Amino acid sequence: MTKVTVIILFFAQARELAKLNKTTLQVPQTLFVHELRSILVEKYNLTTIGNIFILAVNEIYISDNLRITLQENDVLAVIPPISGG
Repeated sequence: MTKVTVIILFFAQARELAKLNKTTLQVPQTLFVHELRSILVEKYNLTTIGNIFILAVNEIYISDNLRITLQENDVLAVIPPISGG
């Protein structure tokens, strides 16, 4: 299984839970988004927002049922739901 290193950006509550703004992670090059979500939830303590955060790769939103192929240094954004009034 080929692996690539991606850049991960954490926003809002995801940043607070992960205690990181930015990091890198080696992941399988091809996988389903729901598999990627599970990796992130486990590695970065995102359980409380695990089913509701949004993922984007290179500024394009992706849904859990997609099978994606990542490239070296792709940028993955972990975006919790926005709330406010």
